[in-house]
Amino acid sequence: MDVNWRLFMAGASLFLGIGVNGYLLSVEDISGVEQGSKQLIRAEDPLRISYVAAERENNMKTFGLDDAKAKQASKKVQDLQDDYGERLTVLLREAGDPNQLADALCGETQDVRPRYGALRYIINEEKGRRQVVNLRRVSGIEAQDWYLLSSVGEVYREAELLDDRQPDATVMAIAAILLAKESELLDHNAPWGRGIALQWSWDKVKKENAGVEERVIEYLATMHLLVELAQAEGGLCDG
Repeated sequence: MDVNWRLFMAGASLFLGIGVNGYLLSVEDISGVEQGSKQLIRAEDPLRISYVAAERENNMKTFGLDDAKAKQASKKVQDLQDDYGERLTVLLREAGDPNQLADALCGETQDVRPRYGALRYIINEEKGRRQVVNLRRVSGIEAQDWYLLSSVGEVYREAELLDDRQPDATVMAIAAILLAKESELLDHNAPWGRGIALQWSWDKVKKENAGVEERVIEYLATMHLLVELAQAEGGLCDG
């Protein structure tokens, strides 16, 4: 009887151990799936943008600007076209690395969308400040060094591809990049916060960073024109 009792206890312990380990493994697997579902659930860009003159104002609203600022940005695109359209067309044609530039502006890859890909070419960094290149002085469309050390791709995915994407995700993300505050967005720090408190606020970004809205508008307008020209018939992307 003594031996049988010991065998029974050993068997029960083994059975219990297997059951507990199985439960823990199942919980780990499920939590991993849940965590993934709360992160990147889109394989494709949620925005469908047509870079043509007729869609300028609508696109600016889609990026997250209010009606008045979208109209202002649309007018800015036209002003830039009037002043620099022909120049940019020539510079696109004479690009030193047209394949790399096409990857950024033509929208054929999911990793880099044109509204983010253009950052590499029309934003420079001087003394820690990121700003649109001077179209009056620029002699070529060239990749900028700061981009290689930036987390633009991560910012795009974190701001644009989450299941709870905010309507102003693009302007918020571009603002973070122009301010060199990518880590603030990636760490979900307010005003790029998420979670229960949802401290995500374009108004606070503007309030805490004087002039950032104007910088974002200047970028979006310049980017839109550049992509329009690249994607136009006979342009860089029409090959």
